[in-house]
Amino acid sequence: RELHQLPTPHREQVWADMAGHAETIDYRLSTSTETPALVQDRLEKMNQALQEHMKEEPAIQASGKVASDATATVSANISLEGVDGRIALLKAMQQDASWVERQKIAFLRSENFEADAAATRMLRYFASKEWLFSKKCILGRDVTLEDLNADDLESLAAGGMQFLSHSDHAGRG
Repeated sequence: RELHQLPTPHREQVWADMAGHAETIDYRLSTSTETPALVQDRLEKMNQALQEHMKEEPAIQASGKVASDATATVSANISLEGVDGRIALLKAMQQDASWVERQKIAFLRSENFEADAAATRMLRYFASKEWLFSKKCILGRDVTLEDLNADDLESLAAGGMQFLSHSDHAGRG
């Protein structure tokens, strides 16, 4: 979610976390209380949203890439650099459908259990994964260090990412 779209208390906590402030605000970042009934309901709604996306007619070129012309019917929010997230999702399902199913809850949580937004995020994720790792068959599994090339490993070692010694207010660490 974009920072400016967050409620003010959430936005302030994100800024505090990014700045490394030790103080915390006593609230949860999620506005939904996660219950088994809520999870089941939203998973069903997310599956419906994914099915709606799948019904849309993709504009595919002979190369297998999404057409970029104005007549393309693929929504820009589910494709990336010519890769259609729906096709990438189908490939991932062929590789390991149970792994894909287990990922859905993470997308729901990241979108505060808004099923349509979670479905869109999931499709963009698989489009990104296909775009980044198109030469490897890893759509239906986690990315591991072995999947990274020398440039990727060099970037990782350069320290663009840091591991915290403890969890922050959002539970990252």
